[in-house]
Parts: sequence; C-alpha cells; structure tokens
Amino acid sequence: MSMQAITKLSPGGRLVGGLFSTSMMLMAARVIGLVAGFGTQIILARMLAPEGLGIFYFATSIAYVVSMVAAFGYPVIAVRFISRYRTRGKDALKAAFVNRAQSDTAIVSFALMVVVLVLAVVVPSDSATRLAIAAAALAIPGLALSKIYASVASAIREFALSYMLNLLWRPLLFLAVMGVIALFFKVTSAVMAACAFSFVAVAIVTLQFAGLVKHFPDLTERTKADRRVVSQWRIASAPLLILAAFSTFINDLNLALLGTIVSKSDLAMFGVCLKLALIVEYAVSLIHELAAPDISDALVRKQSSTADAAVARVNALAVIATFAAVIGTAVLGRFVLSMFGPDFVRAYPILLMLVVSQLIRAASGPSMLTLISAGAQKSVVKVFSVAIVGFALGNVILVPVFGLIGEGAAFILMTAFWTGSLALIAKRKVGLRLDIAASIGVMRRSGMSLSSLIGGAATRARGQG
Repeated sequence: MSMQAITKLSPGGRLVGGLFSTSMMLMAARVIGLVAGFGTQIILARMLAPEGLGIFYFATSIAYVVSMVAAFGYPVIAVRFISRYRTRGKDALKAAFVNRAQSDTAIVSFALMVVVLVLAVVVPSDSATRLAIAAAALAIPGLALSKIYASVASAIREFALSYMLNLLWRPLLFLAVMGVIALFFKVTSAVMAACAFSFVAVAIVTLQFAGLVKHFPDLTERTKADRRVVSQWRIASAPLLILAAFSTFINDLNLALLGTIVSKSDLAMFGVCLKLALIVEYAVSLIHELAAPDISDALVRKQSSTADAAVARVNALAVIATFAAVIGTAVLGRFVLSMFGPDFVRAYPILLMLVVSQLIRAASGPSMLTLISAGAQKSVVKVFSVAIVGFALGNVILVPVFGLIGEGAAFILMTAFWTGSLALIAKRKVGLRLDIAASIGVMRRSGMSLSSLIGGAATRARGQG
C-alpha cells in the first residue's frame, strides 16, 4: 500500500475530503480496525489455545515495554515542542527536534533489542517462551520509532501517518499475515505469531518513515543541533520515562508482570479482556489526541476559551463512546468472550471492570495531555509514580487472594486515582477544569450543541491539516 493510497483514504484526501470530517473518517477507520483486531484475537485464541496465547501475550508485552523505554519521553513531548516551534516560525528547530528524537531512539532501541535477545538465550525457561520472546524482540526498534513518528505526525496534523496506519492498516496487516500462517501451517505456535508481530511492526514504521520524509527531509541524515537545545529536549523527555512506563504498565507491563504470578492460561483470560478493553482505551486516547494540537496552541496563545471549547468537545465524544461501550459490554460481553472459546466466558466480570475504568478516564478529561502541553510534566510524573507503586502493591496483595478479580479492582482504583489527581492539578496549575461536568457548563454557556462542537473541530482540522 503506497503512501499516496493511504493519503486518499485519509482525512483531507481527495477521495473523501469533501464528504467526511476528520473525526468521522478516523472513527470509520477505527471500526474497520476493530473488526480486524477482533478477528485476529479470535484467530490467535483458536490457533494457539490458552497456553500458547499466554506465551504470545507475555512475549509481545515485553517488546512493548522495552520499546516504550527506548523512546524516552519523546512521544509525549513531541506535540508540545513542535507546536511551540511552529507557532514561533522556528522551522529549523522543529526539524532538528524530530531528527534528534529519531536518532536517540534508534540507538537505544537497537541496543535494548540485543539485550533482550541475549536474555532470551541465557535466562532459564521453556523453549517456546524463549523463542517467542526472541522473535518479538525484533520488533523493538520498529515499535519505538513508530511511537516517535506517530506523535510527530499527529503534531503536524498528518493523521494518515499517525492514526490511519495504526488504527486501520496495522490490524489489517496482522490479520492478513496470521491468515496466511493459518492457511499454510496445520500446526501453529506462539513463535510464529511473534514473528508475524515483528514483521508488521517493521512494515508500519517503514510506511511512517516514508511519509514523514516529505515533511522532514533531514530524517535521512544525522543533523547537528545546539547542545543546549538538545539538553533541553532530553531534560524534558527523560522524566517522562515514568509517564511512558505508566501507560505501558497498565497495559503491556501489566501482562508481563502477571505472567510471573498467574498461570499462562489465566494470563490468556486476562489478556483477552485487556485487549478488548484497550479498544475502548484507544478510542479515548484517540479522541484526546485529536484535540492535543488545538489545546497546545491555545495554551501557547493564552486563549482559555479556545482551550475550554476543545476540551468540551473531546469530553463529550469520549464519555458518549465509553458509556456506550459499558452498556455494550454488559449486554454482549459473555457472547463476545465465548467467541474466543468457552473457557473465556468466566472472565466476563474482569472485562466489565476494565471497560468501566475507561468511563472513569473519559469523564476526567484530557488531563495528561493538557498538563504536558502546559509544561507541567513534573506533576504528571509525580502522580504516575505514586500510581505505579500503588498499583504494583495492589497486584501483589489482591491477586493472590482474589485472583483476576483482584487485578480488576486494582485497575479501577488506580485509574480513579491518577485521572482525578491530574484533573485537580490541571485546575490549580493551568486554570482549566477538564472534567465532563465542567464541559457541560461550557457547552451551555456557549450555546453550542454537541454536533456543532464536533463539526467545528472537523472544519479546523481540515483547514490546518
């Protein structure tokens, strides 16, 4: 699939630019991607059985965790710095930032890939697990660089590169590769699935790179930048490793740690529930990130009313989406889990708990992105540090006693803590209320309906893209 073809299917592309808004196109891509991802998870569950599926989740989670560390905090600060340099007309600094983020991440990610490969050889374990970890480790550089490229593309409103590739083409490509494996191999394994995982990671990051080179020609070369500026970037990004670790902890690091506590079959049960809940989580993140450039620009220009309108828009969309997901899970959760196998139905309470946690997150607003855009990342790091420690203790205490139900309870408590804390800090430090109650007040005072807020966002996205 060429970048030209991707652009035609993206918001603003000639094929659909006059027919659909940015948000509608991304939601359509998300729906298609969800179907592909859902189908892939079912294929994996049927092909690998619970034991093999648990190994696959364990191996790929390690790859995700390591890639997040390799990217430093660059994906988190990309929108902030690129927005700052764009609004101030400093194109040279903008290009230098992207180049430095890429080079730092490439060096560290390849080094960490080698470390994981060595550990897979020397650490005692069964051969299937070790081989799967080694195969998944090959994806580490691609995953790490993809995080950088996606954040950069989002900051310059190239949604085809940031969202379409990840929302649509990544799950479709993985589904296609797993389908080919199922067609040509009678007996499949977690190692084969991990190899497919790495292949897709390399393919996606290659497409992202090809698309961004058009905007940043210096990506193909290592450029020099003022040491003081580079130090500023690294000082800003390094503390955000804890933020990156947190976002990974509740997802992939969670699976990696649980793999050392529960059986591989129980890990597969929780992994399926987490993957399904992450569909909702990704939708919330997508909605928040779509407004990140608008919020960042408004904060730079000190336009609080514009920031309030952007927050109200994303809060309304996020809460509606997650509330619908909770209702859908309550009604159809058991049926959906049965598609993975009869043993997975007993994990229904876990699935419902994880989806409810996403409603809590949506109702609290885009606090993390807002604080980072305002330069208050230290407060985010402090809250997430406490949340990580508390969540780890909750797992250690609750999981051995209550099993996976204890894990679900720890997840909800952790989500309520960090979202509530960041919303309070945002009110105190930035002067913005980010919760859904405040957003309803903004909509009432402005006299704008939900549809007009969404439509206005789409118009701005097309005009600025």
